[in-house]
Amino acid sequence: MIELADVTFEYPDKTAAVKNLSLKIKAGEKIAILGGNGAGKSSLFLLLNGIHKTGSGKLYFKGQEVKYSKKDLLNLRKSTGIVFQDPETQIFSSSVYEEISFGLENLKYAENEIKARVDHALQLLEIADIKQKPTHLLSYGEKKKVSIAGILVMDPEILILDEPDACLDPVTVSNLIKLLDDLHQKGKTILMSTQDVNLAYSWAERIIVMKNGIILKDGLPSEIFSNLKVIKEASLELPVVYEIAVKLNIQSKFKQKPNIKKDDLIKYIKKNISP
Repeated sequence: MIELADVTFEYPDKTAAVKNLSLKIKAGEKIAILGGNGAGKSSLFLLLNGIHKTGSGKLYFKGQEVKYSKKDLLNLRKSTGIVFQDPETQIFSSSVYEEISFGLENLKYAENEIKARVDHALQLLEIADIKQKPTHLLSYGEKKKVSIAGILVMDPEILILDEPDACLDPVTVSNLIKLLDDLHQKGKTILMSTQDVNLAYSWAERIIVMKNGIILKDGLPSEIFSNLKVIKEASLELPVVYEIAVKLNIQSKFKQKPNIKKDDLIKYIKKNISP
């Protein structure tokens, strides 16, 4: 669906954020991108959405090279929605309803269609009660939800979330993951960057590890975390569930799965190890 071919991107101060990076993303994938600050995750996402223009290399969308014309970028951005890490950079309208409806109004959708879509997004994010609340009075968590709703309302084929779990409480993160899983089941392609290895391991079907603008490793969660060289180089830790399975020497029992779910591990321990 989206492909970067040997792409390099530099900021005006000559900082190379992405270096000779090639990546293919297929329709329907559920991908987590891991890496510390400065790994290039945010820059990669902005390239995929056409906000950043490739310095060298090419960007393809559905097999066609993106030439960065107004038509090309409109087509790409209608299908690819990005939720920024900091909601403060995304929210600019005076009220929650105005913020979420802005994109639809800009594209001249009918008023009844706008209302229906906004109401649905409000319900999905469980923020219908703040529909008319001024955005400057929102908590950080509420702003995160509003920024996500503002993208979901556009119904993009590809949803890109830059560290959506940052600064959110565990219950909110859990509800967000359930929402993302539901959207994935309905056919959405989802990319999410995070620094939480436990979240990446339990949620993703494919994990990409980045450092200093390059991809260190790309594969199934089980492949990523069994490669201790990559984990060390990227300054990551092992997910708790995976580490327990390794120390108990039972990870092979789950070898047919890309990752080991917490519930699966608990059931196995209760059945085979608990007295």
